[in-house]
Amino acid sequence: MADRRKSRANEKTKKNKAQNPQRTPVSGSVTNYRPERSSQLSADERIINRAKERQRKRKRKALIVRSITCLIFAVVAITVTLLVFFHVNTIEVTGDPVYSDSDIILESGIELGDNLIFVSNKKANNKLIVNMPYIDSVKVKKHLPSTIEINVKETKAVFAVMSEDGSYTLLDKNGKVLESGLEFTAENIMTVDLGKINSMEIGYVIETENEDTIERLRSIYDALIETGLEGITFVDLSNAYDTTLVYEGRITLLLGETTNSNLVDKLALGKSAIDTQNDESTQYKGTLNLTVDKKGYWSEDISTTEAVSEETETVTNENGEIVEEKEGSSDDKTSEEKSETEKSQD
Repeated sequence: MADRRKSRANEKTKKNKAQNPQRTPVSGSVTNYRPERSSQLSADERIINRAKERQRKRKRKALIVRSITCLIFAVVAITVTLLVFFHVNTIEVTGDPVYSDSDIILESGIELGDNLIFVSNKKANNKLIVNMPYIDSVKVKKHLPSTIEINVKETKAVFAVMSEDGSYTLLDKNGKVLESGLEFTAENIMTVDLGKINSMEIGYVIETENEDTIERLRSIYDALIETGLEGITFVDLSNAYDTTLVYEGRITLLLGETTNSNLVDKLALGKSAIDTQNDESTQYKGTLNLTVDKKGYWSEDISTTEAVSEETETVTNENGEIVEEKEGSSDDKTSEEKSETEKSQD
């Protein structure tokens, strides 16, 4: 009987171990034993979980709806504010305009009562620059709550193009057409030959057959300002590879092919040579050859001078110093002719 009881007890122990196996911890680590959760939930648990998920979705939707509603209200509020307030009550014209304030305001298209926020700076700028050609640039500034400032910078005539009928068209420093059909120009205006012209519309930059011509014209203006060379009366850009200037209608400057790197140097050397020549005579007529970089060669016009050398070449170095080389003066030839005449008479 005792043996049977022991065997039954051993069997029960084995069954318990099989149903609830013990986990032995790994050496050096601590593990917490948790009973395995059943992979299958009960019906009540599934219902509770689905209810919680539906509740979370409703909260997310409510949050999104509230956010969109707030955004719409904000946009509407801002729009109403802009429409009701910030109307233009004052328009000011500043800068150096050549036109009257009233004409500038009228041409800008900005009116009293316009919404300050919606005034188009670009539109007003383009209208003024094109329709009022003597305006170089425009800045439309908005001053809250109700003021518009139109800042104007003027341009002026620098060049003139002579048409076939003898009339003149004025251009500013950038080649913008200012006005046309003039019978004469001011003394400080440089007449230019730009070669073949495709279009000369007032308010727009003149269009030439050679696309580089206007850029060359701008470079010449900038170089003249930088070097301080004044008195240029004619600019010839008809040849794409040759540039010629005329000083006071009496001195021709041959520049040859110019680039942005050598143009200033050539004009600076030319100014130095002209200044030196003017110290001797302000009536001198001739040609200054500047086609060779850092050198200048004078060639005098003997047809308009009295008792001058038949051929005079003046070399100008980098410092503007002039060295003249003369060959056979007209006075010497005249004395020789006189002596020959006296001999023949004897």
